[in-house]
Amino acid sequence: MLFRSQVAQYTHIVIAFAVSYTWSPGKNICSETCEIATPPVCNNSPQPELLQKWKNDGKKIILSFGGAGMGGSWAGDANDCWDYCFGREAQVVSRLTEIVDEMGLDGVEIDYEYFYENNQSGSGFSKGAEAQKFLKEVTVGLRNANPVGFELTHAPMEPDMEPGSAYFELLKEISGTLDFLMPQYYNGYVYPYSNFPSALDHYNDLTNILFGGDASKIVFGFCIGDCGNFNLDGYQASEVMEKLTEEYPCNGGAFFWVVNDDTNGQWSKPLKEQLIANSMVCSNDVNENNVVTSSPVAVVTSLPTAAPRSEEHTSELQSRQYLVCRLL
Repeated sequence: MLFRSQVAQYTHIVIAFAVSYTWSPGKNICSETCEIATPPVCNNSPQPELLQKWKNDGKKIILSFGGAGMGGSWAGDANDCWDYCFGREAQVVSRLTEIVDEMGLDGVEIDYEYFYENNQSGSGFSKGAEAQKFLKEVTVGLRNANPVGFELTHAPMEPDMEPGSAYFELLKEISGTLDFLMPQYYNGYVYPYSNFPSALDHYNDLTNILFGGDASKIVFGFCIGDCGNFNLDGYQASEVMEKLTEEYPCNGGAFFWVVNDDTNGQWSKPLKEQLIANSMVCSNDVNENNVVTSSPVAVVTSLPTAAPRSEEHTSELQSRQYLVCRLL
C-alpha cells in the first residue's frame, strides 16, 4: 500500500516503464515496429485520479522509457527490443510525447541499459552507430518537441558514464538538453557507502565534464533491496549524501529504486531529513549569479512492471508486480 504520508516525502515520481515489448519468460516479445504502449500506473490500470492527486500535491511525474526488459548489456540477457527502435527516432519522440500529453505527465526519463558500442564487452554487438544515433536524436527530439517546463533526464548505469565511453561522450555533446542526470550507483562497480572516494571520483567527472561544475544537475541513485551488495538502508544512504554535500553543497539530491521497498516511507525518512539539511547548506551558498539552488528531497521510481537489479545483472523478474495505489 502506498500511503499519502509516504508520497509526501517525494518531489518526483517516476512511472516505469513505457516499453515496446510483451513480457515473456526467458525473452520478451519485441514489437518489431517499436510500438510503445501506454504504461499502467498501478494495479495494471491507468489510475488518472491517482495521478491527479499526486499533481495536486505538487509532485512532478516522469515517464520512464526503457528499463532492463528492453535489453541489457550484462552477460546472460537475451532481450534485444532496443534493436527494433533504432532508426525510428522520430516515431519514438512522437509516441513518448503523446503518452506524456495523454497522461498529463511532466517529462521523460530514458533508462537505457543496453549496448551502445560495437562488440561492447565482447558481445558481438554491431549496431553501435545506430544506438548512439538513437540516444542522441531521441533526447534532442524530446527537448525540441515539448514545452518549457518539460523535464528530461537519463538514468544510466554507473559504468556507462565513464569518460571516453560512447554514451558519456554523446551526453557530453548534448548535456544542455538535460534537466538533470540520474546515475545508478547500484548497477556497476562503485560501492558508494563502503568506498565513497571512488563514487566521488565518478561523480566529479559527471559534474565537471558533463555540466561544467554544476552538481545540481546530478541526482544520486540508490537501491533499497533488489541489488545485492549494492543495497543500502536509508541511514547509509543519508550518510553518503552527507559526505556528498561536504564536497558539493548544491548537489542534485537523490533518487532510489524502488518505491515498493520504501515500506511506509521508513527507508526514505532519514534520507529526506539529510536532504533537507543539504538544502539548508545550499541555501547559504549563493553562486556568482546570485541564484540560490537547493536539492530535491527525493525521486522515487514507481513500478508497474519490475526488472530487478541483481549484482550480476543476469536475471529478469519472472512475474509482474504492481503498486497498491490507494492513498490514505
